[in-house]
Amino acid sequence: MDLGLKGRVVLVTGASRGIGAATAKVLAEEGAKLVLLARDGDALRQLAATLGGHNVDVAVCIADLTEADAAQRGVQAAIDAYGRLDAVVACAGASAGGEPADLAEAAWRTSFELKFFATLRLLQAALQPMRAQQQGVFLVVGGNIGRQPNPMMLPGSAVNAALHAVSKGFADRYARDGVRLHVLNPGPTRTERLQRYIQMIAERDGRSLEDVARSLVADAPQQRIAEPQEMGALAAWMISDRFACATGNQVTADGGWVRSPA
Repeated sequence: MDLGLKGRVVLVTGASRGIGAATAKVLAEEGAKLVLLARDGDALRQLAATLGGHNVDVAVCIADLTEADAAQRGVQAAIDAYGRLDAVVACAGASAGGEPADLAEAAWRTSFELKFFATLRLLQAALQPMRAQQQGVFLVVGGNIGRQPNPMMLPGSAVNAALHAVSKGFADRYARDGVRLHVLNPGPTRTERLQRYIQMIAERDGRSLEDVARSLVADAPQQRIAEPQEMGALAAWMISDRFACATGNQVTADGGWVRSPA
């Protein structure tokens, strides 16, 4: 299916690896013009060189979104390169986990600064050109634990739940300006981060990598770990005109782990 993204200007954060990089690859295949943002400049430049094979324009913005001006710099990079900004896919941010009673306050503050406030600043910055254009889409790559909290990953659960609420509120407020907002909630996805987590648990508990991986999805009806490109394809669809009839939606792609019906 042609998603109609050819020539659209899309800023992807957390683009150096994982779901962010996979999303950038899908968007390049669709012919979008890209701005890739992350802290790892070498990884970004390597990805940009690879995507250039799709005969699309790719700009790179090396930035740490925990810095106050980084979001505005990312948006400005799109304006400087292409004169507009049609969509943002916000993938940056991770959270610490552990025994809830033992987690220091700093773990909670770091989690909110890294993902919640960074995303909020990016959203506020992106709204300026999108509202001026009367067109734009902002997609937050959140997490299913924001809907069904994981007791051992509560900072991440809290951050994602907060992003769900904020995204819905912004979506309702700015729909009249032609701006759409959505949240994509992945379940376990085969990223470098997940592989490191599996390795840590295996070493801690003396288990095999395969056993730990199976246990992560044992409670999900599909019992499978998703691939990053699957999330990238969903992200591309959600920011495309094929999903233009909706705003403020959450799409949870976790093999059925979350038990609520919607």
